[in-house]
Amino acid sequence: MTPLVPITLFGWIPVVLVLFATQPARRAVIIAFLGAWLFLPEYNEYHIQGLPAYTKISATCVGIFLSAFIFDFKTVSQFRPRWFDLPMVAWCVTPLPSCVLAGIGAYEGVSGIVNETVAWGLPYVIGRIYLKDLVSLRELAIGIFFGGLVYVPLVLLEVRMSPQLHTWVYGFHQHDFVQAKRGDGWRPTVFMQHGLAVATFMGAAMVCGFSLWLTKSLRVVRGVPVIALVIVLGVTLALCKSVGAVALMSIGLLAICTARWFKTPVFVYVVVAIPILYMLSRTVGGWRAKELEELIAVLLPDKVSSLHTRLISENAIWRGVQGDLWFGGARFRWGDELSEENTRIIPDGFWVIAMARRGVVGLLSMTLMTLLPAMLFVKRWPAAYWAHPLVGPASALAVLVSLYMADNLSNAMMNPIYLLAAGGLPGAAEQASVVLAHARRAAAISVGSVAQNRASVSPRGV
Repeated sequence: MTPLVPITLFGWIPVVLVLFATQPARRAVIIAFLGAWLFLPEYNEYHIQGLPAYTKISATCVGIFLSAFIFDFKTVSQFRPRWFDLPMVAWCVTPLPSCVLAGIGAYEGVSGIVNETVAWGLPYVIGRIYLKDLVSLRELAIGIFFGGLVYVPLVLLEVRMSPQLHTWVYGFHQHDFVQAKRGDGWRPTVFMQHGLAVATFMGAAMVCGFSLWLTKSLRVVRGVPVIALVIVLGVTLALCKSVGAVALMSIGLLAICTARWFKTPVFVYVVVAIPILYMLSRTVGGWRAKELEELIAVLLPDKVSSLHTRLISENAIWRGVQGDLWFGGARFRWGDELSEENTRIIPDGFWVIAMARRGVVGLLSMTLMTLLPAMLFVKRWPAAYWAHPLVGPASALAVLVSLYMADNLSNAMMNPIYLLAAGGLPGAAEQASVVLAHARRAAAISVGSVAQNRASVSPRGV
């Protein structure tokens, strides 16, 4: 490990302070989160007694709240919790009943509350405070798009040279290097926790860029057409060698296009329904997913072994959690146990990890805190308005947040950028009622004026 690890992690808080002092608060928030997520080291072993683990995300959240209290206290003081915040609150507090009922004790439960609040709650609350309208969500979409463009040369470097940037800069590789090898090439990891996280982010940048271009919200960047940059991001995504990320982002593009051309968000509802139906069928439905294995064996034969291990691990955890069904077992205690096929239990999906540790209550709150903000936006903003230069980028973020929940079925890649967007989407949804009411009022006035003018020129009006 190089000295840059503590320097960058502990130095990030003063960087955020400088950002707030020199930039508008909303822009400072977006730059701080994207800068941390893209470039700070994947190191989480700084433990201070009584405080949560110090990571690049906790450094960013602490820096933002400290800066906001110093430079923008009025905005922070205006925040008021709403009913749609309850799933996030439930997710953050479930560690306490989980630990108490599992016999572990309240101390670890309170510690869990602090950790979940910092990792999940604070990015969401920051989004609720600073990204609560269409203009700010458009700025976030532009930030994600530009972040992907900045990452393109770094990704291409690691595609050619293997994942080395984190080692060169910070002195260690952030994950199992074996997993970076894909066929005769490499899966780039850059400065994120895994190559899958990089691929998903590059796909999200592509989706944001496509929506910005399609809605004419952003057409040219320094003389280069945005659609050309979107194509570059698409090619880079393909080079990341992640079939799942490519599939998810293709669905995202399809959802945006169908909403634009057919004025229906049907594919967004499909994206939302997939994780819900999968989790229900794999648990209370008793589905063994043999058909899914057979399908993958035909389409992606090299992935079927990994899928099989994942499925039998999910089966084992669902059976094992029955005694702690509502609040789970607090700790993941199945790591040393064997499944029904005498293989190690290795869960990959965040949904099954959440169920194992936090039970049904935790799984439900995790699902709702992700999908509810997106559904509020889709319900309040009809698809006919998604072609608007402000509504379009926000709708792309709603699609991406929904896709994040779908990704949680097979991966456990926590990403605070989606939590920022999830925090902002309810505010933009509430904005719809005001904007659409004004639009209907203006339309009624216009229709009335036309009728009056017709009457004034008709034979009866003479």
